[in-house]
Amino acid sequence: MSTVRGSDQYDYNLQLHQEQKALFALTNQQWGAYPDHDYHALQTKTLERLDQDIYYIQQLNQLLKSYPASDDVGEGLTWSLKTNKMELVLSGARELIMDDEAFIALLEGECPPMLNNTFQFPVILGDTDSIYGSSEASFLSAALLTINLTLLGENTHIEDLPIHLSLSDSMDTVWMDYSALSHITPIPAFVALESVGQDFKTEFSYYFSDALMQDGLSLIHSGYAFGGQRGEVRFDESKNWGPEDCSSWVSKVTNCDVDFSTIDQLFTYRMQFPSDEKVLIYSDWLGSDRQAAMQTVYSPVYIENPLVDIHPGQIFAYREFADANHLDDVGIGGHTGVVLGVKENGNVVILCYGRDMPEYEGFGVREYNWQSDETHEVMFFDVNQEKIAFHDVIHADSDIMHDFDVLATASLVSESALSATAAHFYIPAWDESLNTLHMSEAFA
Repeated sequence: MSTVRGSDQYDYNLQLHQEQKALFALTNQQWGAYPDHDYHALQTKTLERLDQDIYYIQQLNQLLKSYPASDDVGEGLTWSLKTNKMELVLSGARELIMDDEAFIALLEGECPPMLNNTFQFPVILGDTDSIYGSSEASFLSAALLTINLTLLGENTHIEDLPIHLSLSDSMDTVWMDYSALSHITPIPAFVALESVGQDFKTEFSYYFSDALMQDGLSLIHSGYAFGGQRGEVRFDESKNWGPEDCSSWVSKVTNCDVDFSTIDQLFTYRMQFPSDEKVLIYSDWLGSDRQAAMQTVYSPVYIENPLVDIHPGQIFAYREFADANHLDDVGIGGHTGVVLGVKENGNVVILCYGRDMPEYEGFGVREYNWQSDETHEVMFFDVNQEKIAFHDVIHADSDIMHDFDVLATASLVSESALSATAAHFYIPAWDESLNTLHMSEAFA
């Protein structure tokens, strides 16, 4: 299965929107056949099911604390499993279902009035006027799935729902393999699932198993999962509409040969320091294929004047530190993305994947300080790859000037920067999918 190209992020958001529309229709259809149309009784049963699922994910996540994560297949948990946010997602769904007005709207196949699911692109991460770019999209998906599973019956799992996506009727696949709102990540055989509970596999709505995967977790997401799809083998490459994180996206969009982290970006940046300036770089990184790949693709850039030295298409990154002692430490987290432009105050505007639930989640636009400070080491890189015009990679239905007008309306970019960016925005050849990570989760 081919990977989603960077230019298809418009299509990702549209796919998520269309899948939720299909779930609205399915909910209304199943509700129409529900005995006596007793919505209070259904609401109670749905909340009971949610409470059971929340209990099981709490127990599973407690168990997973005993196991390490790894990028290498079979060496540990996938990062998306280790850092899953399913408890938060299901709790957010519970709040929706507890609200009578929202619950009735869902049964009628409509978006609850307190949410705005009007499709939009580009997404401003954290925009309170839309579910896209916030965790509300994940909460809404989980609420719709839980209601439908309750209507379907006890001991059902999300793969049992009659959802039909492109090619998902194949005998070897399930609808989640083609979904923008759900992703299956493996649970390794060495994880002692029996300690979660003897009925875990039958009662937990998001447990998964088939011929390709002995045990798995069906994640609900809005485009982001920490670690992206590292360490997974269900797909030959990576999944269409699958989740990404900040560094996994930047790696793909710049055609880098390695799945790097922001620690690798830090080491690449530190390689420019004078030899007599002592900075920490892991000895096993020096001389490695990872170092070679990073230095082939990325050239550190020194920023003296942000309005002159920062350009669209550069890579922005930072590492976060616990204190001001940066040079002999690698930090506690990080973030990276593709530069769109710079504001008149010097703040840099980037495209990225990120997650800081419930404020924002997914792929979109964020703004950051361009300067390092006591707890952040900020870095910029030029990309040593063939570059193509932004017009060649944005979706045909998305007018570039309109997109930047949206950004201007959101007060993210100055008018002067907009005109320059629209005319001169160049980025590395977009190869596969997109990805970014917020510092609150910056483990990359």
